[in-house]
Amino acid sequence: MVDFPFDTVVAGTGPIGDPSDSDADVHMVSGSGGEVHDRLRRFVKLVMQLLSMRSCDEPNAGSPGAESDIHGKYRRKPPDRRSVVGMRVPITLDLHVGNFTYPDTTEPDEIFEKLVAMATTCEASGFSSMSLMDHLHQIPGVGTPEKWMFEGSTMLAALAARTETLTFGLLVGSVTYRNPALAAKITTTVDIISKGRVWHGLGAGWFEAEHNAYGFDFPPLKTRFEMLEEALQISKLMFRGDAGTSGSFAGQHFRIDEPYNNPKPIRGDIPILIGGSGEKKTLRLVAQYGDGCNFFGDVDQCTHLLGVLREHCDRQGRDFDEITKTAMARVIVTDTEAQAQQWRERLLEMGTPQALVDSALIGPESVVIEKAEALRAVGIEGLTVVGPLAHDLEQLKRVGGVLGPVFGDAANL
Repeated sequence: MVDFPFDTVVAGTGPIGDPSDSDADVHMVSGSGGEVHDRLRRFVKLVMQLLSMRSCDEPNAGSPGAESDIHGKYRRKPPDRRSVVGMRVPITLDLHVGNFTYPDTTEPDEIFEKLVAMATTCEASGFSSMSLMDHLHQIPGVGTPEKWMFEGSTMLAALAARTETLTFGLLVGSVTYRNPALAAKITTTVDIISKGRVWHGLGAGWFEAEHNAYGFDFPPLKTRFEMLEEALQISKLMFRGDAGTSGSFAGQHFRIDEPYNNPKPIRGDIPILIGGSGEKKTLRLVAQYGDGCNFFGDVDQCTHLLGVLREHCDRQGRDFDEITKTAMARVIVTDTEAQAQQWRERLLEMGTPQALVDSALIGPESVVIEKAEALRAVGIEGLTVVGPLAHDLEQLKRVGGVLGPVFGDAANL
């Protein structure tokens, strides 16, 4: 459906200027018959790739045909990724599930059917999406670490098989927990199961204690952002590779050498959501690689972050409107303002920061709609709903009925 973008690295070699970009493919006359055949094959492939480019010269740094990677090496800009229709992240109203310990579900053999009930209720009530955390035990502020937690992608695959219209993704997957090519393969598998209803969430990770508990390295933040940028490039290659292989890439932290990602995604690509609101690095990565983002904060903060993202898009030459802008908020629809105040006090007692309580959409329907419309008015196109009542099916119906019309139909993204 879309041509493979040779992001730069020619299959079978490393990046231009990399030591692996040797003359081995040219000096074919030496070696055994098998080696010569293999080199000939790679040489022919190299020539065909070079012929497919507009010219044999790398574009000059800073020219319209060039983009830089994190090492400052310039690579040929891929074809317009908008040639695949509908590759914005399809979130309008998303239920984000970060807690799996519910008062009405106490046995392990009950929890999956409970999650299916939550998903199908969302599906029938105006939600576009369901997302899960990518954690291995519970995080501070939500619960104590021994509370139930599932491997996110596995659970998404199971839920995808039991639903018809919801889209799914991790919000967001930590780059430190999975090799990025494997992560892309996993997401592609969920895409096939769901018949094209998945998006790929990636972030730099943050929970050091969890890394220590399960034996994962937890590099400094600078290194994790380097890893994230490499993972984003690899993900794009994996999702949009040609019919044979996904090309090659060699970075400081990750590498691929002509991996196969077959069958290809149903839509010819899988949209990528990059988590976080960091103004210098995260939003720059969103502008360069992302199809969606997810902010925290009130209307003023979201307005500010949208402005920063637009500036990054202008510098990158990226169309700001190609990116789905979403925000996360606690949502509880109540009958009275008195009930809403009780919930605000309870959230504070649970350790929720005051700023998040202040930005929450808590109150009677009219109050929740007013706050949601304020977010929509400044440019937030999708809302990710979190809160202590995610397991309450009646509350889900109510939230979907109130907020679904505010954010509209994901098919229009």
